[in-house]
Amino acid sequence: MTLPSHLSKTSILHSFLLFIAILFAPSFTLAAPSSSLRGNKTDRLALLAIKAQITDDPLGLMSSWNDSVHFCNWKCVICGQLHQKVITLNLSYHELVGSLSPHIGNLTFLRGTSLEKTYLQGELPPELGCLLRLKYLNFSNNSFLGELWPISLATLALLYFG
Repeated sequence: MTLPSHLSKTSILHSFLLFIAILFAPSFTLAAPSSSLRGNKTDRLALLAIKAQITDDPLGLMSSWNDSVHFCNWKCVICGQLHQKVITLNLSYHELVGSLSPHIGNLTFLRGTSLEKTYLQGELPPELGCLLRLKYLNFSNNSFLGELWPISLATLALLYFG
């Protein structure tokens, strides 16, 4: 079996590791029924600020990021069932261009994020260091500058810049 050109064994391994890291996190669900979703203004605004920093979205990922759908149902966003807060943001392989918004630091329940093989650049927001629940970061194949301190040892164990 051959992999599509945009996938590699390494990328599949990274996605698997993200899945495992989040699988063992408490209060995790893959999806919640839309009827039970309650608003969370902070997370929604943080995601919209992240979207605003994207200058090119050739695959149309961000088209689902709008007010007609609850943010927990946006593509590449996974929320926890208990609090309806973002716990995973996986934007990998979507060819996004732009920078990473410091508002990512407002996703206080974020446990994992992967931006592998997007085309983001610029300073890493220091606000990432404030995400105390963060267990997995994958920023490989981007052009970020800066440091991520302080960062928890649990996050450091799964940090990947490639």
